[in-house]
Amino acid sequence: MIVILPIICFYTKGYRLNLTRSLPVGIYKATPITSDTVFLRGDIVIFCPSIEVAKYTKEKRYLDYGITCSNNVIPMQKMIVALYGDNATIKDSVLYVNNQTFQIVNEDKNGLIELNYKGGIVKQGYFLALTDANYGFDSRYFGEVALENIIAKTSIVLKFWE
Repeated sequence: MIVILPIICFYTKGYRLNLTRSLPVGIYKATPITSDTVFLRGDIVIFCPSIEVAKYTKEKRYLDYGITCSNNVIPMQKMIVALYGDNATIKDSVLYVNNQTFQIVNEDKNGLIELNYKGGIVKQGYFLALTDANYGFDSRYFGEVALENIIAKTSIVLKFWE
């Protein structure tokens, strides 16, 4: 109880602890989405993956079960790198978004994984989400995410390390 109560208080005040390599390890402050929220490239967001992605992440043990998302998986926290109208292309294991380079390493801890995203113009109402990790599970593998799946924007409060 001594450990659980501070964690619950921390979480209910909008703070999130990131211990993964998806983003810098540290404490993030989450701000809930409103109808006035504007999304920009570079924003770090928390979103619920689609049902198909949630099922895959549970099978591969990339994400645990949770209660925050309606598909019973914990939400993902990633950076928005492309929005409506942006051009995303993949060539020679590199993802380019409007000519900005993002390295693709198509393997995880268990070996090679298939890149499902083939690139294109990002559709209206969608975004691409990437991580800093070479083998991070993100839009390089599951494609575009609906903006309506975003539940919060986050900003780093305290960075422990990159």
